Amino acid sequence: MSTANLNYEVPANLQRDFVFQTAGILPPNGLIFGYKTIRKLGEVAAKMGAKQALLITDEIMVQLGYADLAKELLEKEKIKVEVYGKVEPEPHLETADALYEMVKKTSFDLVVGLGGGSPMDMAKLTSLAATNNQTPRQLLVDKVVNKAPLKKILLPTTSGTGSEVSMFLVASIGKDKYAIPTVYNYPEAAIIDPGLTLSLPPRGTASTGIDALSHAVDSLMHKLANPLYDSLGLVGIELVGKYLRRATFNGQDLEARYYMSMGATLCMWA
Repeated sequence: MSTANLNYEVPANLQRDFVFQTAGILPPNGLIFGYKTIRKLGEVAAKMGAKQALLITDEIMVQLGYADLAKELLEKEKIKVEVYGKVEPEPHLETADALYEMVKKTSFDLVVGLGGGSPMDMAKLTSLAATNNQTPRQLLVDKVVNKAPLKKILLPTTSGTGSEVSMFLVASIGKDKYAIPTVYNYPEAAIIDPGLTLSLPPRGTASTGIDALSHAVDSLMHKLANPLYDSLGLVGIELVGKYLRRATFNGQDLEARYYMSMGATLCMWA
């Protein structure tokens, strides 16, 4: 039984959740946003036809009970689940290799990334390695992706990396970082539940919030900047500017957490 706390009371003005879909994002795919939307994980996975899922997360999510909650929600829909809960910050090749060994042994049809940028990036890399007949090292070094990956659902637990809407993944080999940019890194669905950020400590809240801000500023100053993406970046900057201090100094400020989660996604989207 999961020990994750979903018993907090959400103010009336923040109770609405929604699914964002636009051109090229066809149901059941999309961005699901709102408090306690993690409860929709099993339903979303079932609509994708998932039968065997690999849940990739970190030790903090395991300790807080959210890994167990995600597993229970998937199993409720008769989806078999294996959990890898040891993703470290700034993940290294050794972690990617361990996950690669798991996907070689089991016929997974869904990868779920639960956590900050590191677990989500490892979910992306694992989904690519599972179908492209390449080791993680080969993918990171050669950056050649020929086949569509396993389907993915990403659930961010910080308001900063924006990995849930990014076409990039980053991992380290030794002291060097490698990035893979490909549209195959976009997930079929992202579930953005601000409640998953309530346990993020002040330092993590501040640093990930500044990370989000940098994404939007970079977008606005880029030589390829345009009004479409500017519209997302400007709102992202506005939300981070208004709510980052509040979220940092009072992690239980549900309004601040709500709009920081929204702002971080918009900033990376831009």
